[in-house]
Amino acid sequence: NEEALRDHLLAHAPEVESIRIEGDRLASAQIKLVFRQPVAQWSSAGATYFVDDDGVTFEQNYFTPPAVAVRDESGVPTAVGQEVINRQFLSFLGQAVASFKKEGMIVTEAILPADTVRQVMFQLEGRSYPIRMTIDRGAGAQVAQAVKAIRHLDSNGIVPQYLDVRVDQRAFYK
Repeated sequence: NEEALRDHLLAHAPEVESIRIEGDRLASAQIKLVFRQPVAQWSSAGATYFVDDDGVTFEQNYFTPPAVAVRDESGVPTAVGQEVINRQFLSFLGQAVASFKKEGMIVTEAILPADTVRQVMFQLEGRSYPIRMTIDRGAGAQVAQAVKAIRHLDSNGIVPQYLDVRVDQRAFYK
């Protein structure tokens, strides 16, 4: 039962992106797996989580570790067996990194700011300032706002201390 096998594997092995069953004879078949490639990683309580460009999280990585890592400045205490960051954050992270990449901008670091777990700051290659976002709004919309603001700042020769795109259709900088 190909469909049952596919559903079971994808439900119990989130690192598998797709599965294909091929066979040219009745008693012979090959299973071809495509694994997710991580764009970022997060370590918490001794476990490492990865996230792909679709925002899917998984624990088993078969590729080289991603260049983007999350730096935690939140101050939230960790305990064994407890996740500091949830899958919604990791999903947002993966989508944002992929969206920046589509715009030709490379995320070098994601920072979880002090006293919050609902916000994240992205550091981009070639930029001296962080971009502050919230996981309560879509990653794509915030990246689009950030890219538009960055292009405006660049065209006017402005180098801010930070760029904040947490408010819908607004960009703030200092």
